[in-house]
Amino acid sequence: MNASYKTAIQFSNLYIPVKMLKISYDSSIELNQLCKDSKERVRYRKYCPSCDKEITNKDIVKGYCYANSPDKFIILEESDINSITTDKDKILKIQHFCKSREISDLLIDKSYYLIPEMDGEEQYNLFRKAMISNRVVGIAEIVLGTKQELVALFPNKDCIIATILFYENEVNELPIMFKHKTKKDELDNLKGLISENTHEFDWSKHFDRYQVKLRELILSKIPK
Repeated sequence: MNASYKTAIQFSNLYIPVKMLKISYDSSIELNQLCKDSKERVRYRKYCPSCDKEITNKDIVKGYCYANSPDKFIILEESDINSITTDKDKILKIQHFCKSREISDLLIDKSYYLIPEMDGEEQYNLFRKAMISNRVVGIAEIVLGTKQELVALFPNKDCIIATILFYENEVNELPIMFKHKTKKDELDNLKGLISENTHEFDWSKHFDRYQVKLRELILSKIPK
């Protein structure tokens, strides 16, 4: 498993080099788009209509449209983007700690394993155990790519999980919901039904059945 990012955790006099490894991956079967007649894969060209030519990555720059017009762009060079960040922005600098219950599930985007470099294992485990003992998670910020991310560091018995959180302004407001009176007998009946169907969660029993059927369909069509 390759490192997604190399960074470090910083808190007080602790500086712990770590690798951020993606926890999950997309296991879906990839279907390609083909030409109906030739059965060749469809190619997407990078094309400039003004120059009337196909262009390569070296001909492309990043731009921001600052007005409601197709030609109102400011150009951002890599040097411009790099000038507004420092090396300190690219480490997990702990801002404070909080209880995990204070972080709503709505805020969770994606997660990474934090794996210590060899020279940081001792401090890593010290930090992990201290957070577990205090029953807290660490709140940090880090610049990844062109975005500053809000990160919660969750310790467990094996490692520290870095979870990217949405900012408050990135979460849509809940639409207005009308409240209705509940009938006691209906509520009791439904509570009983829920109790009858409540059991311990078994992760291994859940998998993508559609992908299994799709894989079987594909295998059945492969020439023998």
